[in-house]
Amino acid sequence: MQLSSYVCFAQFAFPHPILLPTHSGKSLTQQEYATSGWNLNVMPVLDQSVLCHINADISGMKVPWLYVGMVFSAFCWHIEDHWSYSINYLHWGEPKTWYGVPSLAAEHLEEVMKRLTPELFDSQPDLLHQLVTLMNPNTLMSHGVPVVTPLSQCRPTVYYMSDHTCIRMPVMNSCWKYGMNDNEPANVYSPPTQATEGGEKLAA
Repeated sequence: MQLSSYVCFAQFAFPHPILLPTHSGKSLTQQEYATSGWNLNVMPVLDQSVLCHINADISGMKVPWLYVGMVFSAFCWHIEDHWSYSINYLHWGEPKTWYGVPSLAAEHLEEVMKRLTPELFDSQPDLLHQLVTLMNPNTLMSHGVPVVTPLSQCRPTVYYMSDHTCIRMPVMNSCWKYGMNDNEPANVYSPPTQATEGGEKLAA
């Protein structure tokens, strides 16, 4: 992202340590946010994350994205890229409900979706990797798929007091927004658990 583009969005996202003004007038709060491990520009490259060993920027994983949601907008069912952990921060706006299916039931969810919409999977077998598929959680639950529904809310008084939502691989997840809001996600890949579990998934 170009510097000018980032500055336009700086008021809606975590401050970037490199782009933080260097003049003496910057506040302690700005410095604290810019260098905190909870800052999603910082978290993916902490020493505990495998991603810190990758020099290139990876959009959406090492480099956070910024999502602006609106009423009734949704995010399709998916597993995070490379079975990494995902962390999502709600900066401001209306709440959103997450829908999560535990990893032990992820294959059951896929089986149910294939059974109910065979024509979609016949034409595109890797449909769930394309981020284009929604299915009512009530429908999934009626077919025995366990679905948890945490609510993410904004508490804008202090950055650390708002909601960080962490998704552990290989959980299937989607979400539903209740109005306009601003969300910032990134990924973390932490050894040794994820490397082992991700390798097992790839081998399967």
